[in-house]
Amino acid sequence: MSFDTDLFARIFCFVIVLAPLTTLTATAVIAVFEAPISERMTNRITQASILAGLFAGLGMLLLVLLSGRRGFAITLGDWVFLPEHHFRFSFTFLVDRLSVAFLLLSLVLSGVVAAFARVYLHREPGYRRFYLLFTIFVLGMSVSSIAGTI
Repeated sequence: MSFDTDLFARIFCFVIVLAPLTTLTATAVIAVFEAPISERMTNRITQASILAGLFAGLGMLLLVLLSGRRGFAITLGDWVFLPEHHFRFSFTFLVDRLSVAFLLLSLVLSGVVAAFARVYLHREPGYRRFYLLFTIFVLGMSVSSIAGTI
């Protein structure tokens, strides 16, 4: 049985992106419907998302280091394709040592901010709104860390 590094790279990459995206969706639904969810649960959902991305990033780092490759380019398809002009704009994630290091740094710092905000923003009226916007920030940092295109 062979070890398919490209498959694992895709899985880790999707977890890195889908974890904060799922949390963003859940937080937005909770905010729209004003569900009675505790501050602790809101923080735990966000922390779980950051930890999932962090573990996937660590897995990606191990994959890059152990495979001997310089990195992985994961293309999800073309946004724009103009064959008459030989122009193609594709949605690509580029994962190498530098992008994984930046991803891990941003996720560790985001985890620290989320842990600090749990205590600092306790009983503030904008607690849920902060975590909604914070999750958008974490998603943006994760995607921009591994983005292969502008």
